[in-house]
Amino acid sequence: MSAATMNPPLKQVPKQALHVPAGRAIVQFAAGGSPNELAITMFARSPEAIDHWYWGRLAHDMTGMRLRKDRIPLDWCHDYETAVGFAERFEASEQRGLTVWGKLVSIGNDKAADVIARLQAGIPMEASIDFEGPMRLEEVGQGMTARCNGRTIEGPATIVREWRLNAVAVCPFGADPATRTQFSASRPGGMVSIPIESTDARIAELQRKGYSRLTAKAIAALKMPASVRPDEPTAEDRAATAARFAELKRKGYSDNMAKYIAGIKVPASFKRS
Repeated sequence: MSAATMNPPLKQVPKQALHVPAGRAIVQFAAGGSPNELAITMFARSPEAIDHWYWGRLAHDMTGMRLRKDRIPLDWCHDYETAVGFAERFEASEQRGLTVWGKLVSIGNDKAADVIARLQAGIPMEASIDFEGPMRLEEVGQGMTARCNGRTIEGPATIVREWRLNAVAVCPFGADPATRTQFSASRPGGMVSIPIESTDARIAELQRKGYSRLTAKAIAALKMPASVRPDEPTAEDRAATAARFAELKRKGYSDNMAKYIAGIKVPASFKRS
């Protein structure tokens, strides 16, 4: 079975690790709101990598975002039973990140009324996304790099390549993201299984197929689609590397140095156009 068809290994992850705060006060509201209804705009996720309490360096690929539904709930601190409104317009941009437009709606003396009052009083709030659900994660190893949202991400890091926006929470600005959902009555703790692709595993696979480690690292870093990335070096690739090695030996390089230099040259069939 080829690497392209093999399932990546599963990793057990705490559910709270699938909550990611925006990291700054971003809940804005339009003038003229009432005590029972308030239109809001939320900066929900930065396009850049952030430091996360569980993942370390974490980035969300904006091109891989999908919606659970056209309208998703807004809740208080990831407590699903404490809905405070809804979001119905979304923009995922590689330049600006994820912006969400929605409305806080109170039906009486409830949490939504409290949140509306706090915002209108000038108390800062922030958004936090919930991306539990189908996803594809990539682990970028130490010393490796990958591209995400037009930026270079240096490993060690985790990139959420494909993900579903499940819900957005409104939270007090600056609350500890590692603990604020821990005791939610409707959101008990627990673990979920997530498939995670690894650049280190890809490098090891390529080395088993005959590539030098330097060439394997270069190929893995290109992040080309599996449909256009061969699983094995071609005869032409092997011949070119052998010819380059022989040429360097004739010029007086040692075996190790010749292998090192020859290994840096990524085969032309793998070069990005």
